Amino acid sequence: DVDESINTSNNASVILNESPQTKLFPIFTNQTPSPSHVACGKPTARRIKRIIDATQYQIDAGQKKFGGFLCKQCGLYYSRGEPEDEAEHDKYHLAKDIFKYNSFKNEKVLYQDTTERIVVISGSDSKMACTKALEVISFVDVELGFNTQNSVLPTTKKVYLYIKDKQVIGCLVVELISEAYRNLETETEDMVIVSEESYPVKVGVNRIWTKWDCRKNGIASKLLDCFR
Repeated sequence: DVDESINTSNNASVILNESPQTKLFPIFTNQTPSPSHVACGKPTARRIKRIIDATQYQIDAGQKKFGGFLCKQCGLYYSRGEPEDEAEHDKYHLAKDIFKYNSFKNEKVLYQDTTERIVVISGSDSKMACTKALEVISFVDVELGFNTQNSVLPTTKKVYLYIKDKQVIGCLVVELISEAYRNLETETEDMVIVSEESYPVKVGVNRIWTKWDCRKNGIASKLLDCFR
């Protein structure tokens, strides 16, 4: 008969057969393994990194050649060793030119400081202004995980751009809507539950984003203040 039991002492072992001819080795122990058996010198946090495609996720468990690699120049996490991810990263990296911003004729400035200003662009503005807004939105969608391709700026949306030293460092997209649903409190943050009853509203926040190296400087708050 097979006697399945686990010894919980410091030299714990799993006994599958009491036969004296069976040689067993401990597999559960509270002793620290020798350095030769340690695969990774430093403990690393296990975390999930979002890749460029919104439907693609990979787990970064601390491997040297897999996942979680941060490009210090463009600020994007991507999976090294995956040809598709590296190709998408190359395109994303080159997209940094999208941040360059030149003033347009009849530009609508809502806020202005010495080197900073906030402008708003709508579908009725010039083609160049709308093109710039769509370029920024396309970049933001990649970073936020949206999979959208807009060739025309809808008349129901307005884009607020935060400009500093001729560079776009923040973006807010608002949309004209007539009703919305309240978020209800839940026991877990992983689930979003909305009310069955709708409430009349005039506008809603569609997207809000700040450039990675300019975050925690109140840029998103300033965009929302201008929107209000």
